[in-house]
Amino acid sequence: MTYNQESFLGGLSSRFDRLRPDANSYPLLINGRVRDNRVEAIKKLVQDTALPTGTYQNITAVGSILVVFVSGSAYYRDTATTNGWRSVLGLTLDVAGDVDTVAVPASTINYKRSGPLDAVSFNNSPAARSPEAILATDGITQPCILYPVVGGSIAARPTQTYAQWTETADGTLREYVPIGRYPVYAGRKLYMAIKSSSGYLNRIAQSVSGRPLDFVVAIDNTTGDKDGDALTTATSAGFDELLGLYATSFNDGSFLACTARNTTGLTPDFSSGSFFGEPYFINTPLFNVGALNNQSVADLNGDTAFITQQGIQSYNATKQNKIESHNDQISSQVYKLLTPTQTFGAATNFDDYAMFAVNTVFGPAVVVYDTSIQSANGPGRFVAIDMYSGVGQIKQFARTTAATGERLWFITADNRLFEFGAASSRETCRFYIGDWNTSSGKVAQNFRRAQFVFSEVVEDTVVQVTSYIDQNLVERVGYPLVPAVQNDAPVRSVPFAMTTGPATAIVQYEPATAWYGFGVGAMIEWNSSAKLVFATLEAGTNGSTPSQLSQNVTQGTLTADRPQQFAFVGDMDPGDVADLLVRLPLSVTVIGLGDYFYGADHTADYAAYANTLQVLKSQGRFITVAGNHDLDVDGGLVYNNFFGNGKRHYSIVVGNVEFFIYNTGWNTATVGTTNHPYEPDGFVAGSVQANELRAALAASTAKFKFVVLHEPPYTSVANYTPGYSLLRLPFKAWGATAVFSGHAHLYERIIVDGLNYYIVGTGGHSPSAFAASYVAGHQNGLASTPGYLLLTTDEYDATSKFIRADTGAAVDLFAFGR
Repeated sequence: MTYNQESFLGGLSSRFDRLRPDANSYPLLINGRVRDNRVEAIKKLVQDTALPTGTYQNITAVGSILVVFVSGSAYYRDTATTNGWRSVLGLTLDVAGDVDTVAVPASTINYKRSGPLDAVSFNNSPAARSPEAILATDGITQPCILYPVVGGSIAARPTQTYAQWTETADGTLREYVPIGRYPVYAGRKLYMAIKSSSGYLNRIAQSVSGRPLDFVVAIDNTTGDKDGDALTTATSAGFDELLGLYATSFNDGSFLACTARNTTGLTPDFSSGSFFGEPYFINTPLFNVGALNNQSVADLNGDTAFITQQGIQSYNATKQNKIESHNDQISSQVYKLLTPTQTFGAATNFDDYAMFAVNTVFGPAVVVYDTSIQSANGPGRFVAIDMYSGVGQIKQFARTTAATGERLWFITADNRLFEFGAASSRETCRFYIGDWNTSSGKVAQNFRRAQFVFSEVVEDTVVQVTSYIDQNLVERVGYPLVPAVQNDAPVRSVPFAMTTGPATAIVQYEPATAWYGFGVGAMIEWNSSAKLVFATLEAGTNGSTPSQLSQNVTQGTLTADRPQQFAFVGDMDPGDVADLLVRLPLSVTVIGLGDYFYGADHTADYAAYANTLQVLKSQGRFITVAGNHDLDVDGGLVYNNFFGNGKRHYSIVVGNVEFFIYNTGWNTATVGTTNHPYEPDGFVAGSVQANELRAALAASTAKFKFVVLHEPPYTSVANYTPGYSLLRLPFKAWGATAVFSGHAHLYERIIVDGLNYYIVGTGGHSPSAFAASYVAGHQNGLASTPGYLLLTTDEYDATSKFIRADTGAAVDLFAFGR
């Protein structure tokens, strides 16, 4: 049987059972795009490290100007130039909470308002013009505006309060913006969520039409002066607290109000009279779900899509107004890839893509919808999941525009700023094809071969192919592709850039192992500019040997990077686990996670490992960090002389992995404190050791960067939960791929902000139990069971599994990329 991927334009399809594949769609694409009906790896991010540090509260773009609010301050720069960050003077906002922004135009109706409640009108008395500006609110302090000043700089000032709004002859004090959240500009009016008299954020205040910084107040019939603040003239969309206000794509001034349980459309109604000169509203209940926050909405070809607790949903405003239900979950195309409950969200539109930062089964990621694709399923499809190297939860996007085009930026929950796709190198693209089958339960098949055709192979490329039978990994093989040399300029009138040497390469993979099963599939991985154009799988229904390759196809050769294996374990006693380690193949390197010596005589403790750990050390395949018990009694003298080779913290490269050994210097009496008697370089953020680790991770060229320390930053073990906060350094931001520790005498795998934390204190000493509840991010674990973690790395992936010492069974098979 031959299975061809006929097209990529059907996009992602995880809705149906994996055994019902579609030749025009695919189950999974990570870090790729298919707009040109070929699979292309996206470019990597670039982090902006020049921005001052602090709590990143908001990112906003107006034209080419990018503004980031940091700990109550704001900084800006013109992204169309090479100019650096400049501070905005005059800003007074809360230093910790989120900041909401909206760009507002200058006022256009600059006259006094007067008259009775139902007949307020403008007269010829002037009112001061308000400037075009960015309004910034935080729900705590008086909103501020950021506005341009002479010389090209940006300044800020607080807006006026209700108390300051005063009727004067020149109208200079006719400005008032209430304290609130989620400002949105629609139909020449500015709206904002404000608190009710009971303290709930469930009222909606509005500005005077054409005057965005002059919110509607009650007016005295006789004097025309103020007679009540914005709350007295506010409307509402329900009892629940508001989570966001959003403008629609219609020109009727309508907007949406979202709570956790409802979404309501509000449309200004000028036909039913007026309320202090401004319209009443027609409230249209839309559906019983709301956006997560005010950053989680994007446009999908005229429909509005937003992230809810249940996933990604959309609606069409026209059909809703006609009471026609259209709030279907568009995420049904990808729902199996999303977690059941969404806890954060950010969305944007960029380059005809809609991008949704959400929780996926792989951790924090961005689900990408291509609005330009035209397929048999109609316009627009979800096409990929982006998992950017070293990035976890995204907080907010912003898009700058200039003559040179659009650029996309975002800030993260751990206070970093990135530009999307700005690097010259590529993310690792992972494309899965399958699970193809004969559609007959009577027929078994084996994976015979696969062909993958790549175009534009003009740089060094390694294509890794992993074959699967019925979700079982058969094998993983890498193929280096010889790049063509691309000419700098065209030399003939042909519709492509000419090269020296072939720019098209065919990878032909044939498994060395013949496994039979029902469904066959393959994962293809690469991180270059090469494009995957065609993919074919061949399966046999008997045990025949694959035929010889045709003359015009060259079979790939294995890469030098063969899979490597490492065994992790700590908190040991001489016995079963130590015996298992020394019997592992010589190709396996053992990573010790500390605590080998528990007795009063560490020399005697060391001697007990004469036939196990001492053997591993003599073979050059034992790398270890000191545990707190190893530093008791003699301050680590025996440990450092025999296991540590006199090094407290260091790094070491083994193949495509670099291990960074991080020492807390804690003995048992000082664990969890800032006292580190046996580590003069310290270990907390800003210490000598921490700074060295940060620099070493940044400088490392290893494919995998593993931090090894004894005490766990996070754990669910009963006696240490939730872990040691002093050790929660920004490992991921610094470049770490994973963190390994012991100390807690059990096995646990935790993911925090997209980074994997392993606790493997299962060397046999006093096994521990889990606490009554797991820490946030807990993925899997096993208590009271000695064993070790076996981890395999290859060209692009690391695969782990916990091996029980009692039965040899593998538990918690898990894979993550670099």
